[in-house]
Amino acid sequence: TAGRPPVAAPAPSTPPRTGRADGAAMTPPATLSPSVSATSAPSSLAEAHALLGLQARVASLTQQLSDSEAARQAAVRARDDMVAARDARLEEAQASQRSAAARADAAEQEKRTTVEKALALTAEADEARNKQVAKAERRAEREKQRA
Repeated sequence: TAGRPPVAAPAPSTPPRTGRADGAAMTPPATLSPSVSATSAPSSLAEAHALLGLQARVASLTQQLSDSEAARQAAVRARDDMVAARDARLEEAQASQRSAAARADAAEQEKRTTVEKALALTAEADEARNKQVAKAERRAEREKQRA
């Protein structure tokens, strides 16, 4: 930036507010003389009054901005809380669904095991009955041969 001329600020697109009832432009604070004459006193008083009004307006706008930011942050926190609650409900529902699926799988496995045991017991019973029938047939055959 050394050697370059300073860049001038762009001209405002709207004329500055006068702050005076008569519509005359306010004298910038830098050009006010330290000793105020009797003829310039009303002008300086009007300028001081306008400056106080502007300061009050700036304070009001600053407070509005602060309130708006606080409201925005509260809305963000509320949204985050709602998202967290929704995520918690979703996780709870998924856990419940997984638990129900696990219980259903366990019940199905128990059913298969019970059926397998029943089939095994039926096979054992059939085998025992077949042995008794064969034994009875052999006994009947021996008695028939003795007779």
